[in-house]
Amino acid sequence: NIIDGYEDNTMRPNNSITREEAAAIVARLLNLRESGQDLLIKFKDSSQVSEWSKGSLNALVANGLIAGYDDNTISPKQPITRAEAVVLLSRAQNLQQKLSPIIYDKAGTYGPETGTDTINNNVEISVPDVTLQNLVINGNLIIDKSVGDGNVALKNVTVNGTVNVNGGGEHSVVFEN
Repeated sequence: NIIDGYEDNTMRPNNSITREEAAAIVARLLNLRESGQDLLIKFKDSSQVSEWSKGSLNALVANGLIAGYDDNTISPKQPITRAEAVVLLSRAQNLQQKLSPIIYDKAGTYGPETGTDTINNNVEISVPDVTLQNLVINGNLIIDKSVGDGNVALKNVTVNGTVNVNGGGEHSVVFEN
């Protein structure tokens, strides 16, 4: 699901790729979500952005992957140049490294005893006997199947994303507050 074809069920592999098409591909590759606000309105040619690409372009603008041109346009229908593609892919690679999950792969307790810490990233728990406490996770939380039937405790943890529980026994994943 990284690339979609056209409405006539063709892929057109020999065509140039437009800036909005490239944005849609990169947004899917990075699994970027739409920004909550319309950041495209600041570009004077925002009305030229196709409806299907608005979410992707918005996500790329929100994450600093596309900034537009000096004349305050985004030129969504124009072919992306090699130089622009390299810059976009380089920025995407840097963002991907930042978005790589924080992995807890050693048993223990993580997070402050008092107060709250914020993690602006996805989190993965890959071993049993992990306790996360007093955390706000701005990303997804994955309890991996490698936890087996082991214990995982989440004490005063807020997840602003999706929680996927793939491991843990019948009563061994505990959510407290």
